[in-house]
Amino acid sequence: MSDAIQRFIEAYTHLNKDNLSGLQSVYHEQCLFEDPIHTCEGWDALHHHLKTMYDNTTQCKFVIKTWTGNEEQLFLQWSLTFAHTKLFSGKKQELEGCSRVEFADGRVRYHRDFFDLGGMVYEGLPLIGFLIRRIKSRLGS
Repeated sequence: MSDAIQRFIEAYTHLNKDNLSGLQSVYHEQCLFEDPIHTCEGWDALHHHLKTMYDNTTQCKFVIKTWTGNEEQLFLQWSLTFAHTKLFSGKKQELEGCSRVEFADGRVRYHRDFFDLGGMVYEGLPLIGFLIRRIKSRLGS
């Protein structure tokens, strides 16, 4: 396992609202982060995004399930357990996802997360959530 991969996995395994600034040593100053909701260019934008996310959660824990990679890129499958103050009435939820990470000079230069946005956000909204769950149930029948 490369040092960059080890630092990345270790950082996310122990990530919480009190140690977000420690990610600065993991990410390149000119990093690009993308997920289905956000695009952050540069460390400052990413740090602000993560701080906002953690400010609105009462629980947020990543578990890395499997990974493969080398000193240039990393692919991860993960699980996130979270409780967001504005979704699902603040109740604990679990989200499955994967990430593609590219390194430059031993630090993350590009990070892309893939997950079901409907399951994470839309299903947690009162009226829209009911409709999405109903549509999913009808499609599954």
